[in-house]
Amino acid sequence: MGQQRFDLLVRGREHTVTATELGVQREIVWTVDGAEVARTKTTDDNAVLEANGYGRVKLKASMTGVHRATLSVGQGAVDMEPEPGSRAARREERIRQHPRRHAVVEGVLATVKVLAPLFGVGFVVNLLPDWDLPDIPWPDIPWPSIDLPDIPWPSIDLPSIPWPDWSLPGWLDPVLDAARFVLPVLVAIGVAMGEVKRRQAQDARRVEVRGQSRPQLETRMAADLRALLDQRQQPEAEDARTSGH
Repeated sequence: MGQQRFDLLVRGREHTVTATELGVQREIVWTVDGAEVARTKTTDDNAVLEANGYGRVKLKASMTGVHRATLSVGQGAVDMEPEPGSRAARREERIRQHPRRHAVVEGVLATVKVLAPLFGVGFVVNLLPDWDLPDIPWPDIPWPSIDLPDIPWPSIDLPSIPWPDWSLPGWLDPVLDAARFVLPVLVAIGVAMGEVKRRQAQDARRVEVRGQSRPQLETRMAADLRALLDQRQQPEAEDARTSGH
């Protein structure tokens, strides 16, 4: 996996976080405009870096590497942009372009995780050969017999509580059995849909922290376009007046 990089431009200042795999450890470096502000080595998959005056960065990682770096600096938490072409960048792009497919895939993976132990154990047991193991004549060791004292524990007469004799209806048994398999799948799909909404919100937040919201950016682009057209029309108007005289 080597090194992973995450960037975010905040009000004209470039924040960069790099995570380098060092065996069982991970070295994390945070720079602002090229100057290092924090560094750490850790085995924690949810590492947090803090820098006085710059806020903090929280990473979320797994065995496949860091897949999220979130910057908190005065305006709430904003996900930093992963390096183009990286595993984290490809994951973000998949969620943006195919949100429903992402939820379905997560549900299928959860189903596999639930069913694999059930079918896997039986499959492995069937593959094991029927070994006829020899009978090993273990030695008979004359262990000493220790006569422990008989402690007269007090006899406490606890009251008998008349619990009601109540049982679940028969139709509920298959529902509870199915819930063991269905619930993890539904939870996985719910988490995936939550990540889709979170990704959409984070894309909007990235635009805001750069200094301009999307409507402001569109308004400025329209104003710049009008100014450019006015500049081109002024020489034409002057030429028309000159030729008229």
